[in-house]
Amino acid sequence: PFISIKGTAKMHAIFLGSIGTLAETSTLQLVSYNQAFSEAGLSWRWSKEDYQLMLKKAGGQNRIQHFSLLEEIEVDVAALHSRKSEIFQQLLAVKPIDARPGVRNTIELASKHGVKLGLVTTTSWDNVSAILRALDMSPSIFDVVTTSDTIARAKPAPDAYLAALDYLQLDQENVVAVEDNPDGARAAQSAGLECVGLIGEMHDPADFSGLSTRQTSLDLTKYLVLQAAL
Repeated sequence: PFISIKGTAKMHAIFLGSIGTLAETSTLQLVSYNQAFSEAGLSWRWSKEDYQLMLKKAGGQNRIQHFSLLEEIEVDVAALHSRKSEIFQQLLAVKPIDARPGVRNTIELASKHGVKLGLVTTTSWDNVSAILRALDMSPSIFDVVTTSDTIARAKPAPDAYLAALDYLQLDQENVVAVEDNPDGARAAQSAGLECVGLIGEMHDPADFSGLSTRQTSLDLTKYLVLQAAL
């Protein structure tokens, strides 16, 4: 029931590397940041272009901290990011959102053929729960889920991927990762995984390097070549 990777090693698992690989959330994230800033009495309002530049590096708190230094304004970074996350989760509960093209098919194919699935993130469990509810997906479809609540170092550190590999007792050569952001891709590569870039709408494809392929719709056909016919 296994799937070949580059015609050699057998694929035992697919690791989806962020909630952004499940659904395109960049616009909702940006709206959430700006609402949190407004509620805090800040005059900050990030444009789409501003946010695109900030997405070159992972970590919402890091973005707020960096911007506060540029603006020379001291803020409670943790509280501001926490409020942003609350707003984001609230928006997910009321805004229609669907899985990115190809994602549901990939999940179904993996389940059908005994390929394990991981959701290997370093965002919060609350964010993970919110996106899964919005997509009407159960956490039980994943054989492993990592979050910031269980992983000490965020991406681009490889810790989340290494933890998922260890939990499922898999070797790197038997797993393909899917990432929507450059730091996530670096984390997968640092963990020794082959990585497919499912590029987010606000990410610059030029920021992704060394990937097997770059896509806007998840299509693992060239990797999902079954040993027997489908």
